[in-house]
Amino acid sequence: MSPSLPTFWVCYRYRASGGGGQEILGDKSTLVGGPARISIGVVDCFVYLLGSSGKGGPKTYVGWTNDLAQRLARHNAGKGARSTRGRTWVLLYVEKFPTRSEAMSREWHLKRDRAFRKRLLDDLAV
Repeated sequence: MSPSLPTFWVCYRYRASGGGGQEILGDKSTLVGGPARISIGVVDCFVYLLGSSGKGGPKTYVGWTNDLAQRLARHNAGKGARSTRGRTWVLLYVEKFPTRSEAMSREWHLKRDRAFRKRLLDDLAV
């Protein structure tokens, strides 16, 4: 049984060449209503933020993966990261990256942005 997913934000990072050989990094955000499944290509990587309001109070978890649906299922089956076991998780936020290194870098930054994670958790409680 898969949990229903709330509405969440999906951010796509893209690169484009500007005039004069400049490289432009931009964001395109889309609001997705759940339950949702995001299709991905072979090289796409995702940074995701999960939320849970189980025993011990509300928690968030940030990670990266190539297969978002499978990773969420593993977390909810108790086979994900040790800190996610014993809870039911919902997907709160996703960003898509073309490379693993960009996804891992963004994961590092999101793990340190507690204010952003708290805002998403507060939205979950509403």
